[in-house]
Amino acid sequence: MLDFDGGSQKNMLTEQVLRFSTEVLTERQRNFYLENGCVRIERLVSDGWVKRLPAASKQLVNQSRAITVSDDVYVLETGHSAEMPRLKRLTSPVSHHPDFWDFASNSNTVDAVADVVGPNVRFYHSKLNYKWAGGGQSFDWHQDIQAWPHTNYSPVTVGVLLEDTTLNQGPLTAIKGESHKGKLYDLYDESDNFVIRIEQDEFDWVTEEMKEYMTGPAGTIVLLNC
Repeated sequence: MLDFDGGSQKNMLTEQVLRFSTEVLTERQRNFYLENGCVRIERLVSDGWVKRLPAASKQLVNQSRAITVSDDVYVLETGHSAEMPRLKRLTSPVSHHPDFWDFASNSNTVDAVADVVGPNVRFYHSKLNYKWAGGGQSFDWHQDIQAWPHTNYSPVTVGVLLEDTTLNQGPLTAIKGESHKGKLYDLYDESDNFVIRIEQDEFDWVTEEMKEYMTGPAGTIVLLNC
C-alpha cells in the first residue's frame, strides 16, 4: 500500500471546512470521515494510475536486489535476497521515482485531502508498505500524531491500495467512532522505548462493530485522521 501524509497549512475547525464544497468526496463520505476519523473510497484512483504505480513499485523493488542491509530507503523483510526481494517498507518513493511524485502532486487524492481539512494542503511525506505472501510485517494498534510531531491535528494519511485487498490479507484496520477525538495513548514500552504500539489491555472497549477494515479493489483510497 502506498501512503501519503499531509495536512492543512492552517488548522481549520470542522465548521470552517464544511463551508467549502467537496471536490472529490461526497458529502456523505466527508461526514463519515469527520465523525469516524477514517473513510474508504473504492476505485477513486483511475485505471491509468492503477497500472503506473505498481509498475513503478516493481522497479524500486528490483533495485533492492543489490541491498543486503536495511538503509534509509529500503527496510528489508526477513528472507530478502537478490533472487527473492522482500521489503517491509520503501521510504519516500516520491524521491526515487517520478511517477510517485506526479501522483502525489497531481492526482485527485490531493483534492480528497482538501475535502476533509480545507484548502491549502501541504504534502509531508510518503512510503510504500508491503505485505508478502507467507509473512510480512504486522502493525499493532497505534496513533500517528505522537510520531510526527505536528502543531495541530490536521494531518491526514492517504492510503492507496495498489492491489485488490481482502480480509484474508490482514488489511489495515481503523477504529471508528470517537477514537480520533479521545485520549492520546502512551506509545512507549516498559523499557521506555518508543515502539509506536498501544498495549492490548487498553482496548477492552473496542467491539467488532467499531472496526473499519480497509479492503477494496486496486485504486481504493483510505483517509485516516492522525
